[in-house]
Amino acid sequence: MVEAEAVQEALIRCLELGYDKVVVESNSLSLINMLNQEASKDVEIEGILFDVICLTQQFHKVEFLHAPRNCNQAAHLVAAHAFCFGGRHSWNIVCPEWMFNCLAKDVNCSIRI
Repeated sequence: MVEAEAVQEALIRCLELGYDKVVVESNSLSLINMLNQEASKDVEIEGILFDVICLTQQFHKVEFLHAPRNCNQAAHLVAAHAFCFGGRHSWNIVCPEWMFNCLAKDVNCSIRI
């Protein structure tokens, strides 16, 4: 499951950046339930889930929350970008222009570029 790998990579990056409180949102309810230990682990991703749980122990607090797809457009755009262009991508301060409008909409801003 690509989503589980994305969570793993995101937590590693958060550790590198020195964050100690993290909220992870996903539209994959099954993944969120597995990470919150509210559902049995999928055997195909059990190793990744184990790594994610180990990573969470290095933070002060980690929350795994379900965000319905219609509330998760920015994540969908990033996933589509990664699928099209491959590789790993990160933006430390300024997001790419193609994502700005989606993020502005997320916070109910009416800025357009």
